[in-house]
Amino acid sequence: MKKTLLITCLLVLLISFSVSAKNEENDAFTALSVKIQELEARVATLENIISQMGYDSAHKAAQSDFVLHGLGEEVNAGDRLAKMESAVIRDGILEITFVITNISNQRIEVGGFYSFMAKNDDGVILETDYYSCNSNSLDTSLIPNDKVKGILCFTYKDPAPVKLYYEPDMISEDVYVWQVQP
Repeated sequence: MKKTLLITCLLVLLISFSVSAKNEENDAFTALSVKIQELEARVATLENIISQMGYDSAHKAAQSDFVLHGLGEEVNAGDRLAKMESAVIRDGILEITFVITNISNQRIEVGGFYSFMAKNDDGVILETDYYSCNSNSLDTSLIPNDKVKGILCFTYKDPAPVKLYYEPDMISEDVYVWQVQP
C-alpha cells in the first residue's frame, strides 16, 4: 500500500512538473512571438523612413546601372548638376576640368578630390596628383544656384579610355561615371 501511495505521489508530481514545463514553454513561445512582431514593426518603420529619405531599393537599383556619360555632358546628380568640361594630358598628368552647379535650395558640399576617382581601361586606378593642378580645388560649399569650376589631376597611365567616377555624397550609393579618350 505504501508503495502504491508513493508511486501515486510521484506520478502526481511528475504530471504537475510536466504541465508546468508545458506552460512555461507556451509562455516562452508567446513572448518570442510578441518580440518578433515588435521587430517586424520596427523594421517596417525604418524601411519607411529610408524610403522617405530617397534611399529606397528602386533608387539604388537605378544607380547600379552606371550609365557612362561623355565629355561635356551635364548630369543631374540630385541636388547638383555635374559636368566634365575637358580632359587633356600634359606632361604625363591627366587634367580634367569639372563644373558643379547647386540646383537645390540649400547649401551643398562639393567634396573635392576625395569624391573623384579615375581608372584606365585596364582597371588601374590613376593616382591623384594634388600638386600639378594650377586651379582651385573643388573642395568647397555652394549656396543655391552657385557653381564651382576646378581641375582634377591624375598621373596618367595607358590604356585609354579613362573613366572618371564622381560620388557626390558618401552616405548615398550614387556614383556618376564619365568616360573620355584623352
